[in-house]
Amino acid sequence: MLWRMALILTSALLAACSSRPPAPLDCHQALEALEQQIHRDIGISLGNSIDNLPALRSDRFVESWLTEPLEQPQAQALIAYMAALAKRAWQLEWAQLSPEQQLAWESRLATQAPQSELPLTHCLEQQQSTYQQQWQHTISQLQGQEPDDDYQDWARVLGLYPLLKGPFKHAVEKEQARLTADWQAHIHSQDDALYLPDDHAIAPPWPTADALGLPQFSAAQWQQLAMAYAPQWQIAARDPANQPGRVEYIQDEQLTVNTDKPSYYHFVSFGRHHRQTTTQLNYLLWFSERPKLSRFDWVAGQHDALLFRIHLDQRGELLAMDSVHLCGCWYQLMLPEGRGYTAQAQGEPVMMQRVTSALPVRLQVSADEHHIVGVAAASEPSSASQAIALTALPWDRLYQLSESPAPNNSDKSLPNYSFKSAFNREGIVPGSQRPERWFFWPMGVADAGSLRRLGDHAIAFVGKRYFDQARLLETLGVE
Repeated sequence: MLWRMALILTSALLAACSSRPPAPLDCHQALEALEQQIHRDIGISLGNSIDNLPALRSDRFVESWLTEPLEQPQAQALIAYMAALAKRAWQLEWAQLSPEQQLAWESRLATQAPQSELPLTHCLEQQQSTYQQQWQHTISQLQGQEPDDDYQDWARVLGLYPLLKGPFKHAVEKEQARLTADWQAHIHSQDDALYLPDDHAIAPPWPTADALGLPQFSAAQWQQLAMAYAPQWQIAARDPANQPGRVEYIQDEQLTVNTDKPSYYHFVSFGRHHRQTTTQLNYLLWFSERPKLSRFDWVAGQHDALLFRIHLDQRGELLAMDSVHLCGCWYQLMLPEGRGYTAQAQGEPVMMQRVTSALPVRLQVSADEHHIVGVAAASEPSSASQAIALTALPWDRLYQLSESPAPNNSDKSLPNYSFKSAFNREGIVPGSQRPERWFFWPMGVADAGSLRRLGDHAIAFVGKRYFDQARLLETLGVE
């Protein structure tokens, strides 16, 4: 009887404990819990998360500053930059959670947000204010973080990288020679399609900069600058594989490209070059496929995207241009005449072309492979017989593709819908995998050939090099 009573009492206590609601969380705890859920369920959208600082995000621009001694103005400007990146990323990720997940998280918060704010916004701003007040401690924590490395060192060990890097370098040089020949042999044709940005603007006056050298444009002025320098794209074929379109989901499952809605995506990023901060204007075309050009074409497959970037110095003048496919493949550097350049003597070579310094430019794009094979001033006459308008879309739209109703919220800065991203939990575009990944893995590039999110673009097989490397132009020998 005593044993039965003890068993009943123990069961009752366990049931009482299991029925208790989870302990309430303060903002720091709540953000860390939500970040773990986002890592697990949808993946990080922008930047890199930071241990014990969930209301900040990092990138390679940030990492370049953390290797230097920082005075208070620079440190606080850096924290402000990271806070803005984090807020933008959290908003995109929050919008991809289901309404049930959002409500479950909000219900665990110990602090109450003002009625005019979404709880997530309240927590982010509360934590970011603390980081600014304790800026020395915050910078110390940041400097203890490991730098982002998208190369898999274990793959290089298992793949005998020291033995294979020579043949890979030779293959890269051979491919670059082919592309250089395509550039030199390019002939304009009336069969080309000319895609023109549908918005026009005049570049705003260059503003003052903060302690990091970041131009203090308003949101409207950033948009104006992007529209002013948006390139034209002359594409050497008109079949569906060569028509840029808008990325969409069909029935929330299959990612597709709607070529009935010609579009380009744009965003702004930042770099550093010889003691100055540079502004980078990025423009992306997305195609439905890279079609097969031979029976055993291991770089062909669904989805292809071409990213073109303009580097402006701290006066807003052209420094350089470059491009890469969204897989991180086929990086090429384009320098205006007169810009000093010393080619690298070691490591993987870079394909460099001399181009016009007039902005905006017209980019000649090859059929099927979608390489830039020529650059001219947009003011020059075009041989194309057909002009098609391109709609400008923000890069962040790629994280907001599939809409479904979500609970109303009073914070108008956050989406009122739940969305689906073009990138999966690993930051890869689903369906864009290429057969080449089975051949190139010994170079340490994960899932080579697949389209991927910003910040994950390793652009060299020999050595280590990134498209968003803060001092990339310096590293490549641009003066």
